[in-house]
Amino acid sequence: MLMADGRSHTRGVHRLVCRFFHGAGGLQAVVDHKNGDVSDNRVDNLHWVSARSPRTAAAEKLVVGLLPDGTVVVRLRSQRAAAFWLVLSGFSKRSFWSTRSWLSTTMKEDSGFALLSWRFDSENRKESQSDLSTVDEEWRAHKGLTVSNQGRVRSHRGRVLSQFVVDGCHRVKALGQQHNVARLVLLAFEGVPRSLGCRPEHINSIRRQSPLQPSLGIP
Repeated sequence: MLMADGRSHTRGVHRLVCRFFHGAGGLQAVVDHKNGDVSDNRVDNLHWVSARSPRTAAAEKLVVGLLPDGTVVVRLRSQRAAAFWLVLSGFSKRSFWSTRSWLSTTMKEDSGFALLSWRFDSENRKESQSDLSTVDEEWRAHKGLTVSNQGRVRSHRGRVLSQFVVDGCHRVKALGQQHNVARLVLLAFEGVPRSLGCRPEHINSIRRQSPLQPSLGIP
């Protein structure tokens, strides 16, 4: 969205969509994203809630913390409860909001709880179409970002970054520079390439798709 100051803004798009399709929400109303993904501004994912109530309905949805092998470690009543649990367990306060917990300063790197993934408890809510498509999605930390095996990237604040195309490849802008999404996926899940000359290759030749399997490989 290009504003009068000449800058591009994405904040407020959810309010515009909600206001246009659902009408004005009143002076004390705020927009809630039903599935908890603040980057998903589809009209069926938005509704008005009172500013005096919890600011997002996601804060009232059950969440579960899982180990990389899928084992459920903890089930909590809300996102806030999960964030509080992480602090008590020695993790940083921002761990939950970035979807993938960062290594705790008080825990050893080989701790089984060093990396936890979080998702809403499917037993407590109806899965939307977007949730079904990412049910097996896995996130890994990489240099201040979290990267999905489905080719999505989150900022250190937990926001799914918008992607744009440069030279036929998807990129995201974060940490003051542009990043090739395919390269981020490989670095997060496969590690540093064997030599400096290696580059991401899309096995299915579709350069705008960057899930880990089956489309990416290192020549």
